[in-house]
Amino acid sequence: MKWLSFIFSRRVGTERAAAGFRRRGMPHQELVPLPPLFASRFRGGVVTIGVTLTVLTPLMYAFMRFVGTVVGSPGGPLAQVVSALPPLFVVALAVTLLVSRCCLHGDNLIVSRARGIRNALFACLGAIAVSSAVAVLLPVLTDPRQVNALTYFEPVVFLFIGMIGFASGHMFVRPSLATLRRFAEGSRSVW
Repeated sequence: MKWLSFIFSRRVGTERAAAGFRRRGMPHQELVPLPPLFASRFRGGVVTIGVTLTVLTPLMYAFMRFVGTVVGSPGGPLAQVVSALPPLFVVALAVTLLVSRCCLHGDNLIVSRARGIRNALFACLGAIAVSSAVAVLLPVLTDPRQVNALTYFEPVVFLFIGMIGFASGHMFVRPSLATLRRFAEGSRSVW
């Protein structure tokens, strides 16, 4: 319950409690203690989600390319390059999730690293959204006669996959107080 008193003391604004949780050998890095069950789920969860996104994204892209050849989607060289951008940014998000394990030091969350990972997750999600919008709009503006449902469906699929990866990564990097309480209630399984 040491972590719970730390969270409540931070909300009130006392810095004295925060100073007690700084470790020697790691200057200028604030550590927030996490419940052990949450820390173990953090370690396993980000690896599982990161590997799944890394494997799923190229397979989904290959499947979409195959369906695009059957259906006859717009295939100019610029459209092909632009349609490859959302999956690349999803893979970048997956790599960010895999790197997010560096936010843990034992059962403690390193706040500065967690902020950096959270900012990287926001940047990846923004890049996925912008590249998905460009992937939808470019074929519509350049060759509107060859636009079909796959033109709209493919970027939305990768946007959805990216949002799932972002939401799961953000939940681990910046957990809510309710989530931490649920994991600290005892040894019962949460998931």
